[in-house]
Formats: sequence, structure tokens, C-alpha cells
Amino acid sequence: MSSRKKAVLMQLAANGTISDPEVALEISVGLERFCGMWANEILPFIAAGGSELRFLEGANGRGKTHMLRVLSKLAEDRGFLTCYTSGDAETQAFESLEATYQAIAKSLCWRCDGESVIGLPRIIERLDRDQLGELRASSHVVAPVRNLCRAYHWLLNDESVSMQTKVDLKELLVGNKAHRVLFRDLFRRTPNLPRPITKLGKRNAGQWLRSLLSIPLQLGFKGVVVFFDETGADLLDRRKSRKKRQEHMANLRNLIDYLAVGSLPGCAIVYGVTHNLLELAAEDYPALAQRIERTDQSEMWNVREPNPRAVWTPLDELTHPTPPAKVFFESLGQKIGTLAQEAGVLSKSDADIHRIVRTAVGRMAGSAQDDSIRQFVKDVSSKLLN
Repeated sequence: MSSRKKAVLMQLAANGTISDPEVALEISVGLERFCGMWANEILPFIAAGGSELRFLEGANGRGKTHMLRVLSKLAEDRGFLTCYTSGDAETQAFESLEATYQAIAKSLCWRCDGESVIGLPRIIERLDRDQLGELRASSHVVAPVRNLCRAYHWLLNDESVSMQTKVDLKELLVGNKAHRVLFRDLFRRTPNLPRPITKLGKRNAGQWLRSLLSIPLQLGFKGVVVFFDETGADLLDRRKSRKKRQEHMANLRNLIDYLAVGSLPGCAIVYGVTHNLLELAAEDYPALAQRIERTDQSEMWNVREPNPRAVWTPLDELTHPTPPAKVFFESLGQKIGTLAQEAGVLSKSDADIHRIVRTAVGRMAGSAQDDSIRQFVKDVSSKLLN
């Protein structure tokens, strides 16, 4: 554990972000109220067949990635499958619904017996026959996807089945367009495959995506929670044509609509975004902006608290205390200090830790705008390592 936490501390010192959900939860500050609502209200609602949609907005460096990791840990601890992926220029998860399916199928994660089982094929491999049998009568999973899952599971340990068939089925499950499958040869090699079996394509991508996000609840899991970090970052590249940006936004809108009309029971999707996405949508694709924007009338919030259930929710609205409160940074600094002690890299005394944190808090000088929280984390972590 100390080596793991040392690696986390080094990551925090290098870039101020964290990829370990468990440690993210340990050093979390100010999210207790919302995390309580997430664990005690939202996740049970999803497990009962509900759907949840949220756009979590904050400036770069404000802590969106950290919060997504925390929510992911809470979900996996309660028996949900999770998926953490990015909507940035490299992944381009919203370039098409096919790309969205591929991103989720590749990153879907089941925390099983202390091990992370990642990817739809590996999850299918670990299931028992009774669980797969639940898919047979499911109206939420289309026949080709259902047959792929069942066939891959049944034939995986059958030595009479050619390895090529197993590879073909695995690549079809994740929607790998680079892997060419000749269905004539596939059915010739293995005549007893259930039919229909097809491949992911532009025409069926919506059906496949809805099926993929419905599968966990059908298999007996509590449901699935998908986290898209850096949502819309690929759209900020102004070298893209307006038409191409609109196509991306249409695919994002489609996924939102699936949730809104109840097509994805047992599914929650949380998007980490900056305000730029809303501005860009209002300019290029109002249909998307209309679905995610919130009522933002100053006189309205003078008479009642902001609504943390709003689709578009600023991160500061969920954080108590809210930066730039001094106590926020002091608490965060002390938790990073505890992390350093547990990582076994400190020869510093408690007084040294307090001094490092106090100095860093003073440098923040009362503002958490832009990336000052990330800079604070990097500053404290690097000083504790040295």
C-alpha cells in the first residue's frame, strides 16, 4: 500500500490530478454532503431501474477529475459496473455513436474480489451460465448483442472451437472496426452459433449502445455508471469544421435523449465539462444547449439554495466548504500530509507538515479560480516529497 500511495503522491506532485479512485476518496475535502446523496439516494434509484444524467462543470484544475474518481469508487463499492473514459481530442468518444460504444465497451470495469476486470469481453468471461441466461428474454438488449455475449461465454472454454472464432467474437463485442470478420467463414467454422450475429455499424450503433448500457442491470449487477471526463474538449479545436462539431454534438445529444426517455434503465452518466461546452453548444448546436443548460437567474438564487440535482451543476455548488474558504485548503493540505506519511516518504515532523501547508495556503491568497487548487496540490505534494 505504501508504494501505491507513493505513486499517487508523485502523480499529484507532477500534475495535480489523481487516477486512483480509492485514494481520491481518502483525500477528498468538501464533498461529504453530495457524496452522501450520491450513495444513499442516486445510486439506489439507479439500482431500481432509474436513469441519472449530470453535467459537472468547473474550470480546468478545479477538481472535476478528482470528483469523478470519488463517485466512481462509491459506485463500484456498491456493486455497480463503472466506466471512466474521456471525451477529449485523442479519444473523440462522441465522434459517432460507434465511437461512444467502443470507448465504453473497452473501459467498462467490474471490481471483483479486489481485482479490476476491464472490458466487456473480460467481464463476460467471469460470469456464470445463469447470469448469461438472463439476457435471453431481455427486451433492452438487441438480439445480435445478446447472441454475441452468450456465444462468447459458451465457447470460450470449448477446445473444439477454433481460436479464430473466439477472437472474432471478442473483437465483435468491443466493436473493433479494424478487425475484419468474414461471417461466411465464421459460421462455417462454428455452425451452432446463435443467430443473428452482426457487427457494429453506423445504422445499428444506437441500438448497440443502448444494449451495452442496459446489459449490467440485466446480468444482475446494480447497474452501470459512466464517467466522461474532458467532455467536449475535442470540440474546442477550431480547426474542425462547424458541421463536424455539430455532428459530435448531435451524438452527445442522442445519448442524453436515451437517458431522458428511460431507454437506459440502471444507467447513470456523469460528464465532466468546462463552461466552454455550453457556450459552444449555444453557438453551434442549440438543441444540445437546451437539453443541458439550467435556469440561471440571479434573483432566483437570492431566495433559495442552488439545486445540486440540476443537469448542469457547477462543482463549487457541491463543495462545502467552498473555495476560497481557508479551511478548505487547510483540510486538503493536511490530508495530503497524511497521504505522504502513509506512503512512507516522510522524515518530516507534524510541525513541518503544518508549516508546508500553512505556507501553501498563504500563497493561495483567497481565490480558487482557474487552476489554483491544482497548483496548491502540486505545491504541497512536491514540498512533502522533497
